[in-house]
Amino acid sequence: APPPVAETPAPPVAEVAPSPPPAAEKPRSEKPKADKPKADKPKTDKPQESAPSGGTGDASAGRGHFERYCTKCHGSDGRGQTKMGEKLKVTDITTGEWQGKLSDSAMRNAIRKGNAEKKQPAFAPDKLDDQALRDVVAYIRTLRR
Repeated sequence: APPPVAETPAPPVAEVAPSPPPAAEKPRSEKPKADKPKADKPKTDKPQESAPSGGTGDASAGRGHFERYCTKCHGSDGRGQTKMGEKLKVTDITTGEWQGKLSDSAMRNAIRKGNAEKKQPAFAPDKLDDQALRDVVAYIRTLRR
């Protein structure tokens, strides 16, 4: 016959400590605190889709991007005298009036975000990164007549 097996006692059940009572709210001071500026950090690894600020562009580099993405509608001279430009009633972006009413920042923003009403596509950072966007704006500025 097999030898008898000694039974081991079950381990003691751990007691769970009760949760502490909720902390009382601290009274608010009468003096409002100045908000600290928060660092602009993207919440994800996706590129931000806002227009870049500052920095200067290289018009010669911008020309290549303009030719690749913009000439079908705006034409190589920026006047919008293309089949597609005429169909969409594209604005002549070479006039002093048009160029004078848009800052570089506003122009970058318009290119980055697009304008559905005017059929202007948005150019996300995967097509035009921030430097390329500055370059395109610098090139568009050279088209002013």
